[in-house]
Amino acid sequence: MGTHEATDPDYIPNQEEDKRGFEGIDFSDGWNGSPIAAACFAVCEGDNIVKSDIYPSIYKALSEHKGIGLLDDLRFGDIGVLDGHHRRRWAAEGPLRLKYIPVQIMPYLYDPSVKLETWHLDGNSWKAEHVFKCFKIPDDYADAKRTKFGVKGTDGVIRRILNTQPNVRIPLENLI
Repeated sequence: MGTHEATDPDYIPNQEEDKRGFEGIDFSDGWNGSPIAAACFAVCEGDNIVKSDIYPSIYKALSEHKGIGLLDDLRFGDIGVLDGHHRRRWAAEGPLRLKYIPVQIMPYLYDPSVKLETWHLDGNSWKAEHVFKCFKIPDDYADAKRTKFGVKGTDGVIRRILNTQPNVRIPLENLI
């Protein structure tokens, strides 16, 4: 799974070290929390899709199984993290090394409710073209806090993706 954002700091902490962004992440009993929010890769110019094969094929495959399934035939960067970078990294490189992680595919660029903004005061956020490019290139990241993904609710309020997701519980034996 690709990503557009580095973890901060870019390391896996030892037991004695300050956990910072990794604080509270514990997979010893399995997954208990929101899934990784992800988007499907698309070739874009700015925020306009030029070509997209991944999202339609995943949508079709998952729709046939009530929206749930294993996506084990994807290549690196076919999907990428929008929110959950620390959990993805801890799952891949932490002490347990999970084989599977729960992912919620967000319809970024397919539905106007999925928004990309920035935490920076300058107001300059990346375009989808830059985000998707990073999905395919390991260690190519946005500068810290440049991207802020959210979901616009029916009340018009944009919330963090994390605050709009379901809680997922999967026993550890199903993840390793």
